[in-house]
Amino acid sequence: MRIGIFSDIHGNLEALQAVLAAYEKADVERYVCLGDIVGYGANPNECCRLVREVADVVVLGNHDAACCGLLSPDTFNPAARIAVERHRQMLEEEHLTWLRQLPYRLDWAEMLFCHGSPFEVKEFLYILDETDVEAIIRQVPVRPPLIFVGHTHRGTAFIARETPVLRIWEDVRDSLKVLPENSYVFNVGSVGQPRDGDWRASYAIFDTDRQTFERRRIEYDVDTASEKIERLGLPLSLSERLHLGL
Repeated sequence: MRIGIFSDIHGNLEALQAVLAAYEKADVERYVCLGDIVGYGANPNECCRLVREVADVVVLGNHDAACCGLLSPDTFNPAARIAVERHRQMLEEEHLTWLRQLPYRLDWAEMLFCHGSPFEVKEFLYILDETDVEAIIRQVPVRPPLIFVGHTHRGTAFIARETPVLRIWEDVRDSLKVLPENSYVFNVGSVGQPRDGDWRASYAIFDTDRQTFERRRIEYDVDTASEKIERLGLPLSLSERLHLGL
């Protein structure tokens, strides 16, 4: 089974449409969204609608939680808070209700899916380095764990066989073979607001039959996505960063 795993759309409809089109060409059979469908971008309703149509598994992100009233945005940066408040006004009630019902983490097909850390899930902790990964691996009851996350907007592969943890920052351009004796934490990057210096939408595919993971990039109409943010009256920084991948 080929599973498309993606995260951090952030209201960027153009990026989401490009990723879903790429998945269709790649013969993906199931879809998993790791949260943050809304926040930052110009099309929260349209992105919610598309994810609801295609995704078999969806978990809650921190911006989703803030927009639907489950989390205070007080700790967000000013631009993010402004976008949350605007999305709260824009989102249709059916999408708000759906967001409130999403799980914080989900175990499915011997895999664990979460937006940030799978522990203390309501805190939406970042998985940033090897120390974070080692702490998570020690707590997962299933051995060895296979965990998929988003949240940092940076695609990363952490691979561990006991210790130390090997960290791979660069894109997994070829299929990475998942070995049964290893533990893995895969960050799939961001569809709608990458922060690794590459503006292209990031998405991942996991093949359960071949036990392979790959992260891909695809160009999208970033000019339109950026212009729509400006027309909506959101902070200019949210528009500019799309072109920079920051």
